[in-house]
Amino acid sequence: ALITSSILVGLIAIVFQNDNTLACAGYKLLGVLVGLTVIRLIFPFEFPFTTNVPLSPMLSKIVTLFRKPQIQILNTTVSFWNLFVIIWIIGTIFHSVRYINKYCRVKDYILKYGQDRTKDIKYKTILDTICMQHNKKNDFRVMELPNMNIPMIYGLKHPYIILPNNLSISEDNLYYVLCHEAMHHFHHDFLIKSIIRLFSIVYWWNPAFIILYKQTNTLLEMHVDEIITHNENDITDKYAQCL
Repeated sequence: ALITSSILVGLIAIVFQNDNTLACAGYKLLGVLVGLTVIRLIFPFEFPFTTNVPLSPMLSKIVTLFRKPQIQILNTTVSFWNLFVIIWIIGTIFHSVRYINKYCRVKDYILKYGQDRTKDIKYKTILDTICMQHNKKNDFRVMELPNMNIPMIYGLKHPYIILPNNLSISEDNLYYVLCHEAMHHFHHDFLIKSIIRLFSIVYWWNPAFIILYKQTNTLLEMHVDEIITHNENDITDKYAQCL
């Protein structure tokens, strides 16, 4: 399961390095490949329809050397694999704590320094319209935050739409800004990125996850852009000007 998942993640990272593939089939391809990776991790068993492939003698010797207990630590003899697992667990705990700490600090920063504009008629009217168009409930909180360069959405169940406190744009452009962030929530993009982040925490030693996470962000942005514009030239021009 470990080897298969690592190979799958590596393949995903390589495939998503190609801009054409990313643009044409990226979103669906991401779902399929990540889904296979999750299934392999959840069910790390041999299936009845699988066939074992014997390793070559050289590879078998390497695996044996890696797994054979030969390192004396106190009164215990451990293998290189045991040491790797210990380091892996310590690294996973460290990255998990760091991620949780960062998540809490960001949320605290938003609540402490953000100005709640949820009931502002300018934002509420547009968000009500967007939610009505997509048959969704308006659960968004709008916060204006200093030191922000671009709008963003934060949170799963009760999302915050974070806007720069000096944002000055027309009502039409504001519609596209809020619609863009709302689409991320409607399509569970924050959840998808959280799942990818969870994988990157568990497999912190695999550099392919760095590429995967960055490309996933790009892919989700492209997917939302496509949903909003519907490939219509008039909407695309207005949306591009807003961006």
